Amino acid sequence: MALRGPALAGIARRQDSPEKFDKNDPTATVAQKTMANTTVLITGANTGLGFETARDLARSGARIILVCRCQQKARHAIKTIAESVPGSEGMLQFETADLSLLSSIKALVERLKSAEMKINVLINNAAILPPPQRSLTSEGLEVTFATNYLGPFYLTGLLMESDLPLNRSRYPSVDQLYANTKLMLNMWTCWLARNVDEFEVKIYGVEPGFVDSKFTRSHSWLSFLWNFHVSLNSLEASFGHSRIVNLATERVNHATGIYHRHVGVPHHMAEQVWDYGSQQRMIDASWKIIEQITSTWR
Repeated sequence: MALRGPALAGIARRQDSPEKFDKNDPTATVAQKTMANTTVLITGANTGLGFETARDLARSGARIILVCRCQQKARHAIKTIAESVPGSEGMLQFETADLSLLSSIKALVERLKSAEMKINVLINNAAILPPPQRSLTSEGLEVTFATNYLGPFYLTGLLMESDLPLNRSRYPSVDQLYANTKLMLNMWTCWLARNVDEFEVKIYGVEPGFVDSKFTRSHSWLSFLWNFHVSLNSLEASFGHSRIVNLATERVNHATGIYHRHVGVPHHMAEQVWDYGSQQRMIDASWKIIEQITSTWR
């Protein structure tokens, strides 16, 4: 089934070429043997869960593309990863993109196409909390909706249409707008799983848990409450990312389209999430918004 517009072309799958690590080497981990010769694209990878996921997957021998808004922060993240993972520097690169802007996402995918980059795993990690005051992007979209849902939706669709492919998304939940974007991500995850099955692509939703990250840095009052709660209850980002890594490395094998709260334990989702009619209406509405914006580029 097409994702609207160009039909889905041949999606790149995991390569079966020789692994970088010696299978008989007792020091090589399962992840190392799994991720050699694999390219992983991670959004929001300069801090928090995205950064820790990138670092762990770098240890596995994967080639990592860190997608970040700020070039300086991306360079710093790569430097830090390279220092902590010997031999990984040549396997790390970054791309700058603002996931709240469709034009920025389009430019990112065009650069990947020009470089003939094949993406084996996509981790849609970037997300924000609603800003204290309602804010619109330069393209006229509410910034939380654009960053948390429509940006990942558009990026994934473009990669699929461009013969580049995909995998996953990230969650927690704060206020209604934020919660709604996560509901939409779950519905989209289920829809994707139903409609890309023939391409042997696995789609997962992952809640990493209550994690100490920089997620509330733009909210001074919320940061105070968050940091207090974090000090008592949270996981460090260096541990909280493990659910994402376990699915990305296929250390566990699960049916596609599942929302994981704990890897191996599918999480209950509202009936609306599973309703195909609701999913399709949301998908159609999403592409309509995208077409309204992108039509002005022609």
